[in-house]
Amino acid sequence: MKLHQVLQPAIITLQILGLNFGKLSKIKILHTITSLIMCLAVTFYYWKNRKVGFGFVLSKVVFLAAVTRSLGTIVVMIMVLALNYSGYFDKIVHLTQKIDNFDNEFEDIVSLNQKHKKMILVLLVIVNLGLNGLIDWYTVCLVPLNPYQFFLAVQYPRIVVSTFNIVFYMYTLILEERFKLINLIIKQEEFFSPKIKRMVLLHKTLVRVAKSLNQVFAPQLLLWVLLGVMVVTVDLHVFFFTLFNKLLGQYPVGIVGVKNASLFIFDLIFLSFRCTKLCKEANKTAFLWYHIKIDREDEEARDDFIKLGIKLSNDKLEITACRLFKIDNSLILDMFGSVTSYLFIMLQFDEIIT
Repeated sequence: MKLHQVLQPAIITLQILGLNFGKLSKIKILHTITSLIMCLAVTFYYWKNRKVGFGFVLSKVVFLAAVTRSLGTIVVMIMVLALNYSGYFDKIVHLTQKIDNFDNEFEDIVSLNQKHKKMILVLLVIVNLGLNGLIDWYTVCLVPLNPYQFFLAVQYPRIVVSTFNIVFYMYTLILEERFKLINLIIKQEEFFSPKIKRMVLLHKTLVRVAKSLNQVFAPQLLLWVLLGVMVVTVDLHVFFFTLFNKLLGQYPVGIVGVKNASLFIFDLIFLSFRCTKLCKEANKTAFLWYHIKIDREDEEARDDFIKLGIKLSNDKLEITACRLFKIDNSLILDMFGSVTSYLFIMLQFDEIIT
């Protein structure tokens, strides 16, 4: 099973939603344009005619949170569509072929790819049907909204972006498993040998592929992380505003705010977790390298061992958002620090206004 077959469920989902890859026909382009126009038109109508029966200040707070979440996701979706149709994501096909070439070096890759295909199906069901579907539909039940308008204006853009995020998550998992195979072989070999040397060269290739994939997905990751922090801040602001003004039992928007913030927090935590796991496994090889024994009398082998060790130490993998900040577990702590600071400021202004 090749890698494009593993990613087929996500690719088919994106094609249904209007994001087509590879050779584009007039029908595919028309499908994308029609989907985008419908989404933008319904979104404009949805926000122009949406009326809420809250107090003035609460209505402003709720409207800010809802618009930030909806329009922010649409901006990310449009950016993904623009990059795709400009040929930016064609690099992914070339990088996928490099991973397939790597897989030819191993025998048990087929079973591993089957496992990956099951995983991507599980993620698509949990994220798109569970988190973005049933749980997000809870908003329609609590707040009287037109379900069809809500789907096109709020849910559709998020499903498109989430599906594309799943593609990135799967690439991090696929690369992590390949690094695990390399580290396992290095652990099993006690002495430095041509086989070990070959594994280091494959490791170098995988690191390059991972860095290239990071560059391809970096614009989307940057906007998605920034949007996530903004949405968490404004939605928690809605909750604390209703809580401190004793409106939580009167209006359901506080519960909706917590629900929306929780979805984005889960998304950012999973993104950080996947990037951290990938980098940890890739950089683990340099640590294992210095546990390999060499023949001191073999000068050529000793020189190769030292050169390869230096390359492994210098070639560390980091996943970044356009090189502005690293995406790892520390991102979650930074996010909570920023959200807390902004919440204190916003709540103080609310106290002055009310």
